[in-house]
Amino acid sequence: MVRYALRGNQVWGDGVRLLRLALGGILLWTGLTKILYPYDFLAAVYGYELLGPQTGWWLAATLPWVEVGVGTSLILGVWQHGGALLATLLCLMFTAARASAAADGLKIPCGCAAGREPEFMSYWKVGESALLLLVAGAVFVGSLTITPREPAAQEPTP
Repeated sequence: MVRYALRGNQVWGDGVRLLRLALGGILLWTGLTKILYPYDFLAAVYGYELLGPQTGWWLAATLPWVEVGVGTSLILGVWQHGGALLATLLCLMFTAARASAAADGLKIPCGCAAGREPEFMSYWKVGESALLLLVAGAVFVGSLTITPREPAAQEPTP
């Protein structure tokens, strides 16, 4: 019978694993929604008033696929370090865009996945993105610091 030793970072590792799966699910869901409704997402990108027509179109065409790839990477646990780094950068970009829209008082759809109705971008929405950024940062740090569990020494049986 093989038992696993309770290591100091086991709780941290399990927590990071849950956060990684949740973040991967969120990114996969939002990316697929953007792929299903590309024109709504393009309108949301233009609504932020941060990019020109060419750059906005390019971002709207590629960002959903990046989100799907990063989400899949996090869920499957493949290329975890790169996936976690890209998730952190994506969340940083989302937070900065929302902060800019909130500062300008824009009434735009979020461009996430939930709802396509224009609403005033508030600092509450910026806080939601910042929380997701913290989760992504924890997943990134956790992906660098977590070591796999090693089997404990087997005790002799009488």
